[in-house]
Amino acid sequence: MYSLSQGQGGLVTILYQTLAAAAREARIELHGPLGQGRRATVILRPVKLVHLEGLIRSSSSHGMAAYARELAFGAL
Repeated sequence: MYSLSQGQGGLVTILYQTLAAAAREARIELHGPLGQGRRATVILRPVKLVHLEGLIRSSSSHGMAAYARELAFGAL
């Protein structure tokens, strides 16, 4: 619902925690009922907790910043 409230072509990202190392980003495109094209997109992006823990334990500020950018904007 939130993605549809953002106007035509709305894009939202939902972050979810996971222990699955193989988890990948998924996208859901919402189309109008009468074939009006794509109205919104929902991106489901995993936060890999084991990876995050490793970054925190290593105190790698560069690694944590890079992971935060990846979570916010996707893999570049």
